[in-house]
Amino acid sequence: MNPFPRQSGVLLHISSLPGPYGIGEIGDQAYSFVDQLEEMGQRLWQILPLGDTGDGQSPYATTSAFANNPILISFDKLCEIGLLFPNEIKGFPIDNQEKVDFSSVVPLREKILKHVSSQFISRATKKQIKQFESFCEEQESWLNDYALFVSIKKHQGGKKWIEWEEPLSNRDPDTLESAKELYSQEIIETKILQYIFYDQWQNLKSYANKKGISIIGDVPIYISFDSVDVWVNRHLFKLDSNGCMTSQSGCPPDYFQKSGQLWGNPIYKWDAHDKDHYTWWIHRISTLFDMVDIVRIDHFNGLVKYWDVPIGNKTAKNGNWVDGPEDKLFEALFTQLGSKPIIAEDLGEASDEAIPLREKYNIPGMEILQFSFDALMEKKSLELGLHIPKNSVLYTGTHDNDTLIGWINNINPQLLTELEQTMPNGTMSNYTKTLNWKVISYAYESQANMVIVPLQDILGLDGHARMNTPGTINENWEWRYIDNMITEQMIRNMKELTQITDRI
Repeated sequence: MNPFPRQSGVLLHISSLPGPYGIGEIGDQAYSFVDQLEEMGQRLWQILPLGDTGDGQSPYATTSAFANNPILISFDKLCEIGLLFPNEIKGFPIDNQEKVDFSSVVPLREKILKHVSSQFISRATKKQIKQFESFCEEQESWLNDYALFVSIKKHQGGKKWIEWEEPLSNRDPDTLESAKELYSQEIIETKILQYIFYDQWQNLKSYANKKGISIIGDVPIYISFDSVDVWVNRHLFKLDSNGCMTSQSGCPPDYFQKSGQLWGNPIYKWDAHDKDHYTWWIHRISTLFDMVDIVRIDHFNGLVKYWDVPIGNKTAKNGNWVDGPEDKLFEALFTQLGSKPIIAEDLGEASDEAIPLREKYNIPGMEILQFSFDALMEKKSLELGLHIPKNSVLYTGTHDNDTLIGWINNINPQLLTELEQTMPNGTMSNYTKTLNWKVISYAYESQANMVIVPLQDILGLDGHARMNTPGTINENWEWRYIDNMITEQMIRNMKELTQITDRI
């Protein structure tokens, strides 16, 4: 794979878009954001995973490695094609606000989507029905199991699959056939929502691509235990004879968490994946590439060596390092899919061990300016001669970091003064002199081929706009921006900065 050209972009998840229906959608606001990216001279839009989050809200904990989140379907786009009538969403009680109230929004949206899917056959055109049928045929390798899983889980009171009645949890063929017949209508409606999401998304992606903007998608290395993937493919994970996890994922103590992070995902049985020629992984990555242009592999280091924590531990301290598949997976992946643009999230432990794998396939790693500055300030040396590799993706921060302003507000005052004095003033004629803009300018002026800036940093928002705090479960993934927050001045600043630093 060739290195990425010199370019830049913005990190913003779909759920964080503005709009009148409680959560960001694949609707008009998404198209408007693409227009603004083009005006800014940006060439990249990075999003978080699009997967179905089920009863939760984290895009990194989904019920399927392949299904998308129907909650993000645009109501207005449904009205445009006659699958939803305006009077059916008139008076929707959730207005545009800076936080997603998941407990209120999700049930309300699910009710409307249930109505849409139940009326699809009667309202859809012949062309739409034919497209739906084609979608089901093309995606049957995962869609049938996913739709069945969703229905069974609902009728099992939302319990984890391991807690279902034994014939269901163990996938007894006769029992599954009975369930398919019993829940046939619900299964069709689940498939309809997946089709609608796919159709809306492909339209948005096509629009972005025509504007010269590539979408960066995100694939979490691990999947949820309570997912259709584990239910169907128990042989690919470290489980006991009863289907229970024997090991769980996590990482040792790091910048985010003093006791490490205990993620609780099942660990892959890599020898089984190797024996199966990594078919599940190839299918997973190829499916994502159908939705995005570039794939960022979250926790890439875990493919080289990973932190295996025995079940029963309350923290991640007592784990062990275990070797991952390394280049075996990528040999299989690139043999089947050809050269594909991939970014490695190689932060934290085992980053050094991941370097040979990245270099072998010319995969850029990530650099986070907040981390780099923190390290420099710990050494009390603020000379910003940071050696950012050219073949890398430089971020001011990610969805797991505080915003730049939030981070700046928590810096030791003395070190903050030194940082302000050391940072460049920027080269823009109309440059905004606040420190967050100085940091953005510094990132753009670096030699890194790609620079990504979270929208919160462009907007200059403080820690209240943080997307996620690792190791916590409250008030994460809720942030949204409001219409008109992106000003014409911000757009001009970004455009000028992009031109000056040759990232246009």
